[in-house]
Parts: sequence; structure tokens; C-alpha cells
Amino acid sequence: MDLAPITKWDLLYDHSICAVLMKQPHKAKFQQFINEKNIKLMFQYLWELDAAHNDLLNVKIKPPSKNEALSEDLRKQGNKFYQKKKFQQALEKYNMCIMVAPHPDTTQGENSAEMPVLLEDHDTANYKKLALGFANRSAVLYDLKQYGKAISDIDRALKFGYPQILHCKLAERKAKCLIGLKKHKEAKALLQKTITALSSLTVADTRKSLEKLEASCLTDSSVMEQHTSDEPYEDPLSRNISSLSNDELLFAFKTPPPPILKDVNSNIPAFSSALDLTYSENSGRSVIAARDIKPGELIGVEAPYTIMLKFDDPANMRKFCCVCAARCLTPLPCTHCNLVIFCSDYCRTEGIAKFHQVECCILPTLIELDMGTTSILTYRVLAQIPLPQLKSIIPKLEEEKHQKPRQLQGFNDQGVYDSSDYETLFHLEGNFGARDLNDLLEKCCKAFILTKMLIKSNCYFVDEHGTQFEPSLYDVILVGSTMFMHLTNIQPNSLEICEYQVVPLYNTPTGLDAMSLGGGIYPASSLFNHSCHISATRISYGCHKAIYSLSFIPKGSEVCISYGEKFFSHSIDQRRSQLLRSYKFKCNCEACTNKWPTLQFLERFPKLKPSEKMILRGATGKMAKLNPQNRKRIESYMKELFQKFHNCYLDAMKGKNYADTGAIAIEVLEFIDRFADMPCSLYTDAQEMLEFFVLEKQAPCTYVN
Repeated sequence: MDLAPITKWDLLYDHSICAVLMKQPHKAKFQQFINEKNIKLMFQYLWELDAAHNDLLNVKIKPPSKNEALSEDLRKQGNKFYQKKKFQQALEKYNMCIMVAPHPDTTQGENSAEMPVLLEDHDTANYKKLALGFANRSAVLYDLKQYGKAISDIDRALKFGYPQILHCKLAERKAKCLIGLKKHKEAKALLQKTITALSSLTVADTRKSLEKLEASCLTDSSVMEQHTSDEPYEDPLSRNISSLSNDELLFAFKTPPPPILKDVNSNIPAFSSALDLTYSENSGRSVIAARDIKPGELIGVEAPYTIMLKFDDPANMRKFCCVCAARCLTPLPCTHCNLVIFCSDYCRTEGIAKFHQVECCILPTLIELDMGTTSILTYRVLAQIPLPQLKSIIPKLEEEKHQKPRQLQGFNDQGVYDSSDYETLFHLEGNFGARDLNDLLEKCCKAFILTKMLIKSNCYFVDEHGTQFEPSLYDVILVGSTMFMHLTNIQPNSLEICEYQVVPLYNTPTGLDAMSLGGGIYPASSLFNHSCHISATRISYGCHKAIYSLSFIPKGSEVCISYGEKFFSHSIDQRRSQLLRSYKFKCNCEACTNKWPTLQFLERFPKLKPSEKMILRGATGKMAKLNPQNRKRIESYMKELFQKFHNCYLDAMKGKNYADTGAIAIEVLEFIDRFADMPCSLYTDAQEMLEFFVLEKQAPCTYVN
């Protein structure tokens, strides 16, 4: 039987596939392969089962599509909102209209260079709905004073066949945009060219309107005078965000660029030189401090190997680029499907060439099957590696797994751990030996389906001329077993991608929230081990990850992040259960080993350590003056510091001025790490406050109301 794509994977696996494959003799064979840790033989056994192809895992492909009628309907809905000056709603409808409109087949980006006023390309007749969508969206953008974006849409509308009789309408709008950008000379030239091209049949009012606009264009000297006399531009976000209108907020936020890592580690470029990598038999690879690290330091910046945005929230899928995860309110569509968007021509060209060309035709099926983000991430990983390259590199990497020391796996021949290199991803830990039969069998079945989809994409098993060929059994087993392996090591190593939001009415640290956008693979960031008492945090900048310290970390100490919940928010049993379920290990961090209490049972203030356990190495500034022999002076300083932080913290919670709280939080964290014992709730408050101030300083936040 064909399995309809609407059948969700969990239901499909639990009620159909598992019931057959967990019976003898299949169960015994699968268990044998697991005991031998032989992924290839396990996948090959499943692939050679006729029942798997004919019944169990025979998935019907639902191809992507465009819809001209739906595009027109969405455009009309947008027009109604536009007439009522509901610009946000109009923009959303026009975006959807553009996404579903038929589009010319191209893998090249569309240039937004100036287009001719009169287009005479009659091959664009099939793309009229697309042209109308871009034209109508340009009207909204003009009203929202997004002149550059409006001009780009006008140029695309002309390119895709906007009705010639209405070209002068777009020329007028483009000229107004140029005037809005202070480009009066360009606006005047465009208007003159348009007026010259007008036919004698043109309505007199149209000609008069264009001539009037042309006359209003300033001369070069007038423009200079206007620039000098204009009031300084006020960024909308420099005002209290609660006072901004919805339209002002709409384009006020742009996904910020990632911070620049100044002191780069020569062996692991995603890390700063403050970090080093060590290895032990008990804990495996660990990231440690190569020097004393103060709270709030930027210690890592990493671009992902690949990302995957969530598909369970269509509204957000229409607002974020599938390549760089940047917020995008004027998206470019895929030329074939309506499931992903691109923020720019560059990202569209990059995304199609890198992975989307191979996934586009099977993405609707993958989404409806709902096999999880890890499955689509795995598919994208294979899509990014051409088959000839995969065939040449996998044997080498498999040999490294058995012969190369674990601490050196993932490093290339030059001794560099490069996050963009597939080698780093291949060698991520998947904890295969800790997984049970049902878990691995399910992943093997997912690899089976993903391999079938890769074949049916007609884009992966192709020769140098792009012609599809029937893959050999060797090709299929190589690809399928690699899929299988990545389904085990991507899930525990993928990181969440977030956008940080501040609610305007509560513009305080308590108003900060993180909206999950999807997940990505970050091979360097995956080197950090977990602790329920973190010393560092990861922050999203679009698809990039920045890592900041949240503690004073002495040289030689391990730098840890959180894979799940922190010690003060959940009990030790809850934390360990979640980590064992998701990551296949029992947590023995300091908080778990010493059974630290949750927040409601925490003492507010810490107690001082014995003098001999206080950390003085590398002490600077105020810390250098704290002589451990003079405990009374340290106690006095501690009370003064804690009271100062407490007052600032209360002011911040009330929305008052809290400009100094970040610096005080750093001082509190360093003091406790050097001179006092954990746990205490003051420390957790200081960490949360510092994390907020790192976010606020770098401004990776959008504002919602």
C-alpha cells in the first residue's frame, strides 16, 4: 500500500512499521548489527527487505506547487487591507501572494539594478500574478517609507511582465522613492524618460502628474542645502519602544550581524584564544579556559554547518530566511515551492545551489510526514555533499574513526577544527552504544525514507551533466548508512536558533523572551560539555551563535553550557531524566553531585570560602585588594556589593534606570566565584541579569506588542 503523506511519522512507525520489524527473525538480526555497531549492515538488511519497499516504507511523494488562483485571491485580500491603511496585514498578504505565484525557473538571483521603464519581453505573460504581487507590495513599502525595498519590488514587477499600460504608474512611484532617498537627479532622469515614452493616447492627468513631480525634483545645490538644514535623524528605537506605532515597529528591527571575535584561536577558529580543548577517558573532549576568563567575555562566534527553520508555524516561516535565519519582511520566493523564503538574491542563489535544489521537490512530503527537524537537517547535510565527494571522503573518515585519537578527530590535516568542514560534523558524538533497539531501528527506518527521497529528488544521483542515473547498491548503502549515522549524532548536537523579543509595555529584564525559530548544526559549539550550573551561554545572531562567559572561570577550569534545564529551575531527577532521554548520559555536574536545591529552597546570600580556597590568581582591580587574611574587610565589601546589586536589581524589575546593573552583576559573579560558596539565588539573579545585558548591548532583539 502507498502511505499517504498526511500520515504522521509517529503514528506510522508505532502502528505499522515497528509492529513488523520488531518480530523475529528481523528483531534478532537488527540486535546483532547493533551489538556489532555495524550501521552499514543494519541499513543494508532493511533496504533489501521487499516488505520495506512494497508496504512499510513506501511513501507517496507530494510535489511542490504554485497556485495562480490562490495568488490572485491573496493579492485581492491584501488590496482590501491596503485600502484601509492596515499596512502590516496588507504586507503579509502580498508576501504570500508572491510566494504562491508561478515563477520562472531559475537558479540565478534577480538583480535589483535599475530596469527599463518599458519592458518588451513577451515571455513573461505567465508570470503576471507575480509581477502584480511585487507591484502591490511596492506600494505598501512606499507608504512605510521603505524606499529602497520598494524600488527593488518595482524593478521585479517590470521584469516579470507588469502590464505595459501601467508602467508609468510604477515609474511615478519609483521616482517618489528616489526623492525619498534624496536621489533627486535620478528621479528627474527617470521622469523625463517616462514622459518622453508616453504615447499621445496617455491620459492628460497622468502626464500632468509626472511633469509636476519632475518639477518638484530639487537641484544638486538644493539637495545639499536640504541635507545641512535637516534635523538629525532619530532612530525609532532610541525612543521608548512602548511609544512606537505598529508601523514604526514593523521595520525598526533588523537581525544584527554577529559580534567579531578579535582574538581567534588558531586551531579552532570559532573559539577565542581564551579557550583550549582537552581530552580524558571519563569525560571525553572538554573545553577549558586557557587563561582566567571574566564574566561577560565573548569567547566564541560560529556560523552553522546548516540550519533548519521550524515548519509548524507557517507565519514565522514567511518571516525568516531559510539560509541565514534573518528576519525578512519582504521575502523572495523559491521558484518552485512555497515553503521557504529568502531574504536576498545572494541567499536565494546560495540556498538553491547549496541544498534547496535537492530538497525542494520532496520538502512537502517531509513536512507532512513530520519526522522532526533532525530528519530535515540530516537530509540537508547530504544534499550539500555531491555524491562523488561523499564516496571519496567517507572511507577516509571511517578509517580515522578507528585509527585517529578521539581528541584529534574532526581536525583537518593542517590541525584546524573548521566548522564549515564536513569532517567536523562526521566525528560528532552520537552515543550509538547507549541507544536501545527501538531508538536505532526508528532512525534506520527514517534513513531508509530519506534515502528514497534523495533518489526521487532526481538531483542527487546524477552524472557530471546533471542526468539522473540508477544508483548502485553500494551508492545506496553508502548514502543510507551515512544518513543513519547522522540521525544519531545530529540530534544531540544541534542547537536551537532563537530570536530575542522584548515586550514594549515591559521593557525590563523580565520582559525578555526567546522565540524558537528552528535548529542548526554547530560543530565547534558542540564541543562544550553540559552542566546544570552553567559558566557560559550561547546567543543567536540570525543563524550565527555567539558564546559569552557568565562566570569567572579560572585558567584550567572547564567551560560548560546547558543542554537542558538549569539546577535552580528543575529537580535533579527531572534534569537527569531529560538529559538521559535526549543525550544518553547521566549528569554528574557539580549541582547534581552535590544535590543543589531548586530556587525556592536556595539561600539568598552565599557564605565565604575558607581563606585557603579563595581564588586570587590573576586578580585585578578591586579583587586584588581583598586580602583573604582579612575576612572582616572581605565580609564588609561583600555586604556593600550585594546590597548595591540588590537595589539595582529591584530598580530594573520596576523598569527604572538600570544602566549600571550589568557591571555590578559582573562584579558579583566574580566575587562569588573567587571568594564565596555556591549555591545561592543571588548568583543566579546576577547571571540572568548579565545575560540580559549582553543581549541588550548587542541588540539581537525584536520588539513585539
